[in-house]
Amino acid sequence: MFRRTNWLLLFFILFLTSFANGQNWSRPGDTITIDSLLFHAGEIQRSHADSAYQIIQNCEKIALETGDSIALIKVKSLTGIYFNMKSDHDQATIWFFDALQMAERFHQHLQIGMICNNLGAVYFDLSQFEQSELYYEKAYGIMEKLNNVKWLSNISSNLAGVFFMKHDFDRAIELLNEAIDYGVQAGNFESVSGSYANLAMVMEQLGRQNEALLTFEKGVSMLDSVGDKRGVCIVLNKLGELQFNMGDSPSAIETIGRCLVLATKVDHKESIMKAYKIMSTIYNEVDADKALIYLNLHLDWKDSVFSEKQFATIAELEKKYQIAKKQEEIERYKIKSERDEAVNSNQKLMISLLVGAVLFVIILSILIGRQLAVKKRSNTILQSKNELINESLAEKEMLMREIHHRVKNNFQMVSSILMIQANSSEVESVKSALLDSRNRIQSMATTHKRLYQEDDIRAVELKSFINDLVEEVEVTNPLDHVEIKVETIQLDVDIDIAVALGLILTEALTNSLKYAFKESETGSISITIQKLNDALNCTLADTGSGFNRDEVRAGAFGLKLIDSLAGKLAGTVSWENRNGTFMELIIPLS
Repeated sequence: MFRRTNWLLLFFILFLTSFANGQNWSRPGDTITIDSLLFHAGEIQRSHADSAYQIIQNCEKIALETGDSIALIKVKSLTGIYFNMKSDHDQATIWFFDALQMAERFHQHLQIGMICNNLGAVYFDLSQFEQSELYYEKAYGIMEKLNNVKWLSNISSNLAGVFFMKHDFDRAIELLNEAIDYGVQAGNFESVSGSYANLAMVMEQLGRQNEALLTFEKGVSMLDSVGDKRGVCIVLNKLGELQFNMGDSPSAIETIGRCLVLATKVDHKESIMKAYKIMSTIYNEVDADKALIYLNLHLDWKDSVFSEKQFATIAELEKKYQIAKKQEEIERYKIKSERDEAVNSNQKLMISLLVGAVLFVIILSILIGRQLAVKKRSNTILQSKNELINESLAEKEMLMREIHHRVKNNFQMVSSILMIQANSSEVESVKSALLDSRNRIQSMATTHKRLYQEDDIRAVELKSFINDLVEEVEVTNPLDHVEIKVETIQLDVDIDIAVALGLILTEALTNSLKYAFKESETGSISITIQKLNDALNCTLADTGSGFNRDEVRAGAFGLKLIDSLAGKLAGTVSWENRNGTFMELIIPLS
């Protein structure tokens, strides 16, 4: 059989790379323990499969108790590997598909690629090469997107095995050379050694025995150096067959003997079965008695390998049958007992129940009548009170809206007076001061305008308010060559925050429009408001000339006003030069 690259050890790359993937996984706080246990299970799984399986089962309990879905994906994949090592391909497939569904649900692309590779290995063992190629190709595509050369090395070697079994030897050689190149890049010498062994099998099939012999020996040496004992067993069997076919029976016997010793030590049943068959073939020409002995050993091991699963299945089915049978008897006895008890109880309780029912109906009728009368009186009183409360609330809300309307009108009148005075003044400094005051008044007027227009008079909808405010400031400071961009969230804020925020943005925006840009200089001003960690984050940035706050602090009423308003809201304001003026205001909402 064409040797697959050992996909078992490769699974544990997950534990070394999963922390570097940068994905947002929802996991318990303490994952070190379960990850360490799973890593240890993977390390010993090849040599102590049953002990590793006990650790995996314990990890499954921990993952289920803590809700650690990512660890559960690893548990299911390791369990599939365990059953595949035991040649229980049905169970292995069930566990792998379960793990694959979870990995796809959590978008764990690296795990999806590894699980697809494992499924390809299962179908390869079952000689379903079309399915095997399908899953290997899917795994290859994922790893190629992730640029994971270590996995590309292994999957290329596994795909080569599929094309070898389909007798497409040229494609197999191409993939094996690709696997060796990837393996060298990644420093994955186990994969490189396996690829050399597979390449030797292709050369043998093409009749290039001498090249195959050297390549086999190189593969055995590399596999042995990385500790892949099962892989060494598989390659030793192929090497022994090649030596025998080349007429070197003594070397073949020595090689197969090494395989038997090692395969027995690591409990690799398939290799033991194969080795005995090769020994029978070798001795068939020189010692018929030994050939018969080895043939019988081969048949015994073949029965053991292929009957073990059937025996286990039969035992499990028998166990389930007995349990179901006992459960059925218990249920029948329980139903009979309940039926007898019910008959006796019904006869004894019938009269008592009848009398009790009559008394209950009489008492219940009296209680219900009284309760309905009380409830009716209570509902009448409650309805009357609710009507009075609703009328009072409606009156108060109408009065509040009227107050906000009148305040807005008053602010609007003051704003208009300031505008007229500003237009009438010939002194530029006086005109500028009047326009600045007008903008501040207009900001507060806009706030009260929004209040009496909103459904909830206690709060102002932020997005519409800021857009109205910017339009008002543009009216006073029209600059066609400057673009103003506003990006804000939809959020209701109370009147105190709205008034202060409106005044601060009015000051900052007016300052940028007046001083940031030279005459006819094009540019832009961006206003952004977001909610971050229970606070409003407000920024204003222009592309103008910028300014030094320390140089303009003295006598700068607008900056003092901004600092004062931010302080009243327990907020902070900062200024920077970022290719223009950049202001950031943070206001806590709690």
